[in-house]
Amino acid sequence: MDALTAFIDRTNIAMAKADDIVDARASLERLRCLINDVWSRRDESSSSGGGVIVPWFAGVARQEIDWGPTIDPEKCVSCGLCLNCGKDVFDWVDGKSTVARRDDCVVGCMTCGNLCQGHAITFPSLDELRKAYRDNHVWKHVKAAMIKAGKIPAQS
Repeated sequence: MDALTAFIDRTNIAMAKADDIVDARASLERLRCLINDVWSRRDESSSSGGGVIVPWFAGVARQEIDWGPTIDPEKCVSCGLCLNCGKDVFDWVDGKSTVARRDDCVVGCMTCGNLCQGHAITFPSLDELRKAYRDNHVWKHVKAAMIKAGKIPAQS
């Protein structure tokens, strides 16, 4: 009976540690998302010589913009190039890359797809993205922000 009790105790401890790990990973993921959100909205003027916070999505939530990579696992040659993504969109799972954080992809960026050795990475249609920008007047808002920041003259 003592061996059984000890086994149950060890199992309960292991399960509690596993739950703690899951909770910690969820907390880290929330923190990572928060940091990415703040980072993407920061004013870079002091560090990069005049960056401007612009209303890229004109009030539309990033999650509502259909943009991000899709990987065809049949074409993926496991080169790992996409793991070099500056926004950490991909994870390596079972010897292949997977899209782990699609909404962290920079809208309009297709670098990984352009350089993918196996031509496995695709993106939604640029026409659809342009339609979303047009429907939400994104270009007008970006231009107004650039005029306000003095990046382009007001009469342009």
